[in-house]
Amino acid sequence: MAGEISGVLKEPRLWSKTSIGAIPIGQEVGVNALQLACAISSIANGGVLMKPFVIKAIRQKDGEIIREFRPQEVRRVISSRTARRMKDILVLATEEGTGRLARVADFKVAGKTGTAQKIEPNGAYSHSKYTASFIGFAPSDEPLVAMVVTVDEPHPYYFGGVVSAPVFKQISQDVVKYLKLQKDAYAVSEIVKAAQ
Repeated sequence: MAGEISGVLKEPRLWSKTSIGAIPIGQEVGVNALQLACAISSIANGGVLMKPFVIKAIRQKDGEIIREFRPQEVRRVISSRTARRMKDILVLATEEGTGRLARVADFKVAGKTGTAQKIEPNGAYSHSKYTASFIGFAPSDEPLVAMVVTVDEPHPYYFGGVVSAPVFKQISQDVVKYLKLQKDAYAVSEIVKAAQ
């Protein structure tokens, strides 16, 4: 997107002696919310990266569409088998792991918590400033929505599983319910059209 910076992820040949321990916990990695949404959506889409877009359509005052944006496949980034395995792991994270507060009664959620130390002006990781996050998609078996929830410097709690996961739960419940109603309404209208 215009103005977006690329993420930070060193190639293994550029890792330092501490990288092997830092990268798995999210240090030495930089990513924005749109990049996180693309990553989690790739798993939800069976391993296929889709081109993100922010606006569905540009319309004139009378409703006529000037320009419409439709889903575009970029490329396969992981195999469908790996995507299925990742989906299972992400469901476990919400059922038995740190993302339990994102669980929804009506459907399974796939997701991952994040608790990131912010970087201080001197380049060191802060021990008092954090960004809490939760990324996920729902329902896990037939995804309708993928989402990133981030909270900047939450207090007194700063863990993604405590701060951001409950927000994901509430929004995903409402969005999935809405999208299912829209889908059902569309199906009924198509049946009525076919019967006429």
